Amino acid sequence: MFNTIIILAGLIIGSLTDIKTREIPDALNFSLIGIGLLSGLLLSIFHSSSYYLANSFLGFLAGAIIGLLLFYTGQWGGGDAKMVMGIGALTGISLSEFSTGIPLFIVFIINSLLIGAFYGLIWVLALGLSKFREVRKEFKKVRETKQALLFRKLFILITIILVPLLFIIKTSFILKVAMITGLFFFFLSFHASMLLRSVEKAAMVKKIDVSKLTEGDWVVEEVKIENNKTFKPPKTGVSVKDIQMLKKNKVKKVAVKQGIPFVPSFLLAYIATLLLGNWLILIF
Repeated sequence: MFNTIIILAGLIIGSLTDIKTREIPDALNFSLIGIGLLSGLLLSIFHSSSYYLANSFLGFLAGAIIGLLLFYTGQWGGGDAKMVMGIGALTGISLSEFSTGIPLFIVFIINSLLIGAFYGLIWVLALGLSKFREVRKEFKKVRETKQALLFRKLFILITIILVPLLFIIKTSFILKVAMITGLFFFFLSFHASMLLRSVEKAAMVKKIDVSKLTEGDWVVEEVKIENNKTFKPPKTGVSVKDIQMLKKNKVKKVAVKQGIPFVPSFLLAYIATLLLGNWLILIF
């Protein structure tokens, strides 16, 4: 119960700071990790058993693997990954949980991915509507790229070949409907990806002074520096060394992508996990 209260408090604080500044304080994340491991240690000492510390460490390890995997694939920021490590340390994972079902922490992770997908979609749509004119302008540019033009040609070719074939060949009506539906979603998903890129450029990328850069910020454009060299920003965000190098080369402004504040989706997922358990997974 104590750890549950700590997690909820941490997620509420993290949600507020993430929405306001797009950052999660390291002090908060490291506190969650420390409290989780310390509570496991104290319980192990009290019960004269390594069981509780092992559970806490296993939860932290699972959080580190999942968090770093999503961080290095560009899905989460560093603060999100550390937050998941803290929740893992506080929730813990017992090996005996696997014999009775899915461990609570793993349920939380799955719920986070499910809720996070809808949360991210709603956030992007809201951003797009708030800057509709800019997004429409960017969308027109994206539609004229070589990739988009090639896609349209391929789609027309596939449609011209596939649709007549469906009427000629003898197959079930359900299969025909499934193939046409698949073709429709193929068309829809590509345009959805173009819309997402348009929203990113119009509403999520902005120029900021290098002096305001912080570790982990996502610089999205290559930067020309002295001696005709180019700085290629890492996908995991700039480091302190990168920022110092940019300042040294007298770079004034850089284009930075403002990520979606995902900690509120963690809060929703954790509440859903406490109230519904595996039910959210079963619904999907």
